Amino acid sequence: MKIKEVNFEVPKFTFNKDYIEAGCPVRYFEFNKQEYYGLVATHRETSEIKVSAKSHRDQAFEIYYEAVAGDSIESVTNEGEPNEISKSEALLKFLLANDTKNDIVGELIEEFEGIKKGVVLIDGSLT
Repeated sequence: MKIKEVNFEVPKFTFNKDYIEAGCPVRYFEFNKQEYYGLVATHRETSEIKVSAKSHRDQAFEIYYEAVAGDSIESVTNEGEPNEISKSEALLKFLLANDTKNDIVGELIEEFEGIKKGVVLIDGSLT
């Protein structure tokens, strides 16, 4: 078996063009300064980028507010900025989550890859 190096660097996109050229990858934001932990995925299609000024960060706050917790998007924003993490780090956190310990790894990876825009992990006290 060949060992492959894992890249935990978060890709930086200076312009929308850079993001589009990279294939519009899913980006991951970890909310760990808020009352409840949340890891969310954001994704924008090329058509969305051209018509909306909403950033991935804004989208992350919206997803967190709607699916995890918060009185308003403003209140979630006031609690602190989320950390953007790499896909590798997000996948690792997903695989190590307590409720996945008895699942088949291939199925977990398939489930993770299917989350393009939404909650990846949520605080256990909310489930």
